[in-house]
Amino acid sequence: MNHDNTYLLKQLEHWINAKEGENVEFKEAKNKFGFDDLCEYCSALANEGGGKR
Repeated sequence: MNHDNTYLLKQLEHWINAKEGENVEFKEAKNKFGFDDLCEYCSALANEGGGKR
């Protein structure tokens, strides 16, 4: 694993172990969850902040 992958893995582990909040949200797709559904969900999350940065 190179340096970049190590950093990314550590960052992902940090997010997984952190409390969910405005910037991080994990979901589990237990049933059918197609690509179009994923795109709609990502778009909704992106628009959720109302333009806040």
